[in-house]
Amino acid sequence: MLSIVHPIAFTVDQARSSGGAGLANLATPSPREAFAASTANATIVLDLGSAQAIDRVVLGFTTASAADGFAVVPGLDGAAVQGVFGHSYRRPPVLRHGLCVLPAPVVTRYVQLRVTAAAPIRAGVAVVGQAIRSAYEYGSGRPLVDTGRSDRLWSGGFGGEGGAVAGGYAWTMVDLTDELRDRLYAMQLDLGTTGDFLAIEDEAATFGLNERIHWGRFPKLETFERQADGTSKLAMAIGDWA
Repeated sequence: MLSIVHPIAFTVDQARSSGGAGLANLATPSPREAFAASTANATIVLDLGSAQAIDRVVLGFTTASAADGFAVVPGLDGAAVQGVFGHSYRRPPVLRHGLCVLPAPVVTRYVQLRVTAAAPIRAGVAVVGQAIRSAYEYGSGRPLVDTGRSDRLWSGGFGGEGGAVAGGYAWTMVDLTDELRDRLYAMQLDLGTTGDFLAIEDEAATFGLNERIHWGRFPKLETFERQADGTSKLAMAIGDWA
């Protein structure tokens, strides 16, 4: 199953959060505007503005290791739900995403993110919301974009200019009920191609989880197709921030 999250806007409650620089940067979509914790054990409190249903929380583009701890507390005094910093097959240094999946949606205004690390971490974004989940067809895949260039030299070697390599994911959601179709359509209307959202492939699998967590934008907007059985299908894609 694939989880798609239309993020809920929030502010960081700095009075209830641990010390550090740039806490407000966690509310911006760019991971390059980062928060730098001042202590190894950090608490970040998000204020959603009103009580809203959530079941997915991500602390993305962090300098944490896979061995560091990540947990989420829905509310100001609830029980912590353990998450994980995703395993990656990439060579270090890796910007790692922390993911917490709540066992059921919780309606809350405040969300606590707790990090227990060996050293103070940096983090680029925080994302919270309720997942839209549906089956999707075989044939999905991860496109790659390299903003650099490589040129063949007359000598036979190579020259060029380094850039950034960004991943992504493309898939077709199938067997959509009218409710799911309308929620996805509304999400596309809200975000267009300039708004950011979260997509998570197979969140229950441990290995390679880091690269299955996607934070980015729609490269283009597609039209849903009505099927003979009354359900709908919709091709979607996400281009990741790098």
